[in-house]
Amino acid sequence: MQITVIDHKNPSQAGEMRRLFFNAYRQEAQLLGLAEADFFPLGRTSAHIQAADAVFLGCFLENKLVALTEIETEGPQQINIGSFVVAPEMFRKGIGTALLKEILARYPGYSLKVSTAKKNLPAIGLYEKHGFVVQQTWHTPDGIEMVTLSLMKKEIKR
Repeated sequence: MQITVIDHKNPSQAGEMRRLFFNAYRQEAQLLGLAEADFFPLGRTSAHIQAADAVFLGCFLENKLVALTEIETEGPQQINIGSFVVAPEMFRKGIGTALLKEILARYPGYSLKVSTAKKNLPAIGLYEKHGFVVQQTWHTPDGIEMVTLSLMKKEIKR
C-alpha cells in the first residue's frame, strides 16, 4: 500500500478521483436512505476537483486508487478533512485506518476536524477510535443530520 499526494489539477487524475468519490458516496447515500439525486457529494465533477484549494492524499494498492482524502487548511495549525472515502470493495480491510494514520503523521500538532452524516456509524467509529470527539450536530440545507468531530492539537509542555 502506498499513500501519496495526488495532482488533482491533472485531468486524468481528477477523473480517477471522481470515479472513486462517486462509488464511495453512492454507498453512503444508500446507507443514509437517500436517492442519489438528493445526495450533494454525488454531484461533484472532475472540474470541481481540479478547482479545489486542497491537498488530496490517495491510497494506492497495486497501482489502483482505493482511498482518498481531501485536506483543507483552515488556519495556522488547523485543517479540515473535507472528504474521506474508501472504495466500497475495500471496506473493513484497514485502508481507512491507514489513510487516517497518514493524515495524523503528516499533520502532527494540528487541530483537525471532519464532518459526516450522523447515520454513518462506521466513519464516526473510525474517527473516534483515533481520538476525535463529536463537537457539534447540525443539519445540511437538505435536512441530512450531520456531526462534526474534532481532534485538538496537543498542548506543548515546557
